Amino acid sequence: MDEKSLGEDALLASYERYWVESHYTADGIHNLKCLIKDYKEFGLGHFNPHDGAPIALKALI
Repeated sequence: MDEKSLGEDALLASYERYWVESHYTADGIHNLKCLIKDYKEFGLGHFNPHDGAPIALKALI
């Protein structure tokens, strides 16, 4: 499905695509680790830990 046809979900879809693609490069992994570090420093590391969403995706969003 094309992002333009997703309407309001397009932004979330682009974040999810970035998150997936980041797992395939060293720079991407580094960026995700930095986001997770910041997420935890803001005290969000234990936010809803059983919701099924990976912490890296939550940190990115």
